[in-house]
Amino acid sequence: MNTQNDLQSLSEQQLLQELVKETRSMRRWNLILSATAIVLVVVMLVSLALLVPRFSSMTQRMNTVLEKLEPIAADSESLKDSLKDTLDGAKSTLEDAKTTLEDARGKIDSLSESVETSLGQMDETMKNINTVVVDNTEAVGDALDKINGVDLDSLNSSIKNLSDVLEPFANFFNRFK
Repeated sequence: MNTQNDLQSLSEQQLLQELVKETRSMRRWNLILSATAIVLVVVMLVSLALLVPRFSSMTQRMNTVLEKLEPIAADSESLKDSLKDTLDGAKSTLEDAKTTLEDARGKIDSLSESVETSLGQMDETMKNINTVVVDNTEAVGDALDKINGVDLDSLNSSIKNLSDVLEPFANFFNRFK
């Protein structure tokens, strides 16, 4: 549209023509806006008409799913209780095992101390035996030397002579039996 100065310079007929042009332009835009609004309303109504049955169907399916899930939820509750009982049993078993292992550890410690004491005593005994062997080795050697120094032939001869002398006495005493 023309500026205000341009409008003042126009005649009435020209003003009316300008006004008619402007009105037609506005009417055209109003028609376009109205048509767009009507199209949008129709699209929304069609969409609602198409979506409402789908939403209804979906709601029914969801209700069906929920009905099927209810027993599962109840089963899961009993499963939870069963798992809790199982875990309580496992905990009790582990506590018993812990107590048993602690008792075994105490007995093993006691046994270990006994073994260490016994080993210490064995070491002392072995030292004493070693001392006895070392101390008596010389005496045993001297005794062996004396035994080896004995003349066995003369010993055997002396035993034979003694036997010959004692045999008549034995025969004599055997008669009095």
